Amino acid sequence: MSNSALFDQIIALLRTTSEVMQVLTCLEELTETFFSSKSAGDHQQVFRKLPKEISAILITGLASEPITPENQISIKRKIDELTDKLRTCKNIQLTIAFQPDEQTITLFSDWIKKNVSPELLIDMQFDKSIVGGAQIIAGGVFKDYTVRKSLANRFRIQRDDIMGLLN
Repeated sequence: MSNSALFDQIIALLRTTSEVMQVLTCLEELTETFFSSKSAGDHQQVFRKLPKEISAILITGLASEPITPENQISIKRKIDELTDKLRTCKNIQLTIAFQPDEQTITLFSDWIKKNVSPELLIDMQFDKSIVGGAQIIAGGVFKDYTVRKSLANRFRIQRDDIMGLLN
């Protein structure tokens, strides 16, 4: 499997930056075991910490056979290229007023992958002080669509109206 195809399959399943970190940790653990005399099954164990779909793709693409001196350089190169691509994935920071569950994360991720970019990941944050709505940081641009901001604007307008009546 080519590295590009491997990356495309994995990124299609990843939703958040924390999920990417899990994959990167597993790839690092795999490379640390390169020079040990382990069976293919032992090398594959490192991927059991990941969701089954991602684990299966990585096992097929990287560790379907025992790592030997003959294929070590090739596998290491694949891992390095995959790691570099995963580290450079763009993300959108999304701060919401409630702790998201798996269904919510999937909903946001699916929408972003379909409507913005299939390689874009979500960096989910939770801040109950925003009351409702969301704050979004993408490409260095901050947007505030929170209820807190709307309420603050409304109170400022009313304060200005009241101060105008007093003067």
